[in-house]
Amino acid sequence: MALWEYILSFWNQFSNGLNVLRNSAANLSCRSFVYPKLKASEKTFKEDLRDKIYCTDKCNIHDILQDESKIHWLRRELKIESHKAIDITERFHQNLKKFEKSLSIVDQIRIIDENFLQYLPAKGIWNTVRQSFEEARRNDSPELVIKAYSRQQDFTKCLNNHLAANSYHFLELYCTIQNCPILSRTQEYTEAFAGILTHPDLEKYVVRNITLYRGAVLPDENLLKSYEVGNTILTTTLISTSTDRSVSRMYCENDSDKSVSVLWIYNINSTHRRSALRIDALSQFPDELEVLLLRYIPFTITSTKQDDFDQIQNDLLEKSNPIFSKYLQNPYKINLWRIINESNRKYENNYSNTKYLVYSCPFMCGGWGDRTRKIVSTFLLSLVLNRTFIIDMTWPCSIEQFLTSNLISWSISSHIHIRNISSSINITSLTANDYHLLKSYHEQYSVLYIQTKSIAYFDLFSRYSIFSQLLFNQFRIKREHIQIIVLYPLFYDLLIKLKPRLQERFDQLNLNYSPKNENQDQGPLLCGHIRIGRNPSNPKDIVFPHREKMNITVLKFLLARPGRVFITTDSNEVLQLARKLFAKTILKESSRLIEINGTIAHIDRDWNYLACDSLEKTILDFHALSQCHLAVISKSSFGHLAIHRRIYPYEELYLYCNGIKRIKNQNDYNKFQYSTC
Repeated sequence: MALWEYILSFWNQFSNGLNVLRNSAANLSCRSFVYPKLKASEKTFKEDLRDKIYCTDKCNIHDILQDESKIHWLRRELKIESHKAIDITERFHQNLKKFEKSLSIVDQIRIIDENFLQYLPAKGIWNTVRQSFEEARRNDSPELVIKAYSRQQDFTKCLNNHLAANSYHFLELYCTIQNCPILSRTQEYTEAFAGILTHPDLEKYVVRNITLYRGAVLPDENLLKSYEVGNTILTTTLISTSTDRSVSRMYCENDSDKSVSVLWIYNINSTHRRSALRIDALSQFPDELEVLLLRYIPFTITSTKQDDFDQIQNDLLEKSNPIFSKYLQNPYKINLWRIINESNRKYENNYSNTKYLVYSCPFMCGGWGDRTRKIVSTFLLSLVLNRTFIIDMTWPCSIEQFLTSNLISWSISSHIHIRNISSSINITSLTANDYHLLKSYHEQYSVLYIQTKSIAYFDLFSRYSIFSQLLFNQFRIKREHIQIIVLYPLFYDLLIKLKPRLQERFDQLNLNYSPKNENQDQGPLLCGHIRIGRNPSNPKDIVFPHREKMNITVLKFLLARPGRVFITTDSNEVLQLARKLFAKTILKESSRLIEINGTIAHIDRDWNYLACDSLEKTILDFHALSQCHLAVISKSSFGHLAIHRRIYPYEELYLYCNGIKRIKNQNDYNKFQYSTC
């Protein structure tokens, strides 16, 4: 508490003296970036930096930023945990979407000028930089901003030093804008610059599915200690690369025995994000075929080796959500970027004449599998009807306690006024034959609430060419792919993300752990989805007469295989049996069983607090089941849809139906009926 009071005290001093501080920092030095040798120090770098940040005496922020230029090269490409890299990247790029609301960049340039340009030295090249930005402001041109960026190397290095400092304080020192002057000083203009690079006018410069090269000479090979195969790194600055390997090799020329030549090879995927811009047409040096690699792009290191030119070669592959990568490639090639942008544009444009399509769950609308299947179907319908998509799920409690929007916004919280719109209708029944009924609803009402018991209307999309053609023309969704089981994984991940509290619980399970061996407690993740039906833990569920032996059959099947075990079930008795079977056998061992603690109840049929408590565990169980290397599932939409969130849904997939059956494709699954399983 004393430390926190100290921080608050300092922050008050900092806030009160901010203008004085900025004026005293006017002589900022932006020296050319060099790669100094790392020197031994009594204090660690972090300790020394913290002392400067939380100084009680008058401190010059730009002096600290100048010191940041001495951060070695890896500060510009931070090593980070894989799943965190994806999350940070998505959050960063999602946050930039606010700049898409206006096609003008005048406000961003004003922010850059007020918080950065006016503190540059009033001489020579810096005046040229200011003039270039002024020209970009007058013409309202993001292309002129890129020209300004590439025109002066000293400015480029200075800006990237600040970008690196901003990211380092946020990601490595866990600073916040409230307690860290570095973040407070740099956040606005670095964000504004990144926002300009997302401008629609720059779309023609975006490159995907391309290999890029970058060369440099480093003074110490230790600067590459994080470059190990399998590690994930995150770009924190703008990185100049080339499509021509020979151009990058020129920057690797090295005559010194004390330094090391390095070549980076970046393999850019066709992701939904904007990762790189080809700027050779805007550059002072067009022959270099320059491509600008943007901030917060994650890469996996696939190899590191000494090449034929005695240079260290690091190969990196852009990392993205594997589900999104799957649907960007053959045979799908869906335009995810268009789906995301169009959906969010409609959500953000809250006009009086806006039409909405709402998945509504006010009372008893099925289990988690049924609900999410309806959510996905309703979202697809919103694309067809060009309506703003909203989720309003309040039974047994608000879904926004547990989930939030991922890449596509859907929260009712920002559109709560639609509950008061009189021009609305609750659609409780809709089939594939109701095209004309749907058309009349669409024309008559501002708000359509989808409360159907099934998704019988899903065949509308493929049956009527007006719908299927629109989906293809707008989003490249092919007619043969308009199936719930095909589109479900994509739309679920575009829409849904765990709230931070749930994500933290989920991360603690360590399900993404990749074992180097397959002993009992470090092997692949084996999963059992054992839905017994009506039992003492779940007395309001339906009866499944053919599942009397399911518990022991599935558990013994998993027991015979090495690896960690996760069981999701509607029965506490099954869970207790699993604890006994997978308990540690010797004192030093840990149990093979991975558990998610929580209440077992039916989220739809229990009309009390138990259902709400159970909803959190149900959602976590569903996400865990999607991580399995091997799975035995019950015949139900919960297990079936969870498994389809895997990249290869039929890999090591089994179904319990009077015994354990191997499922190799959708036809194998469909031939077993619910009534017999």
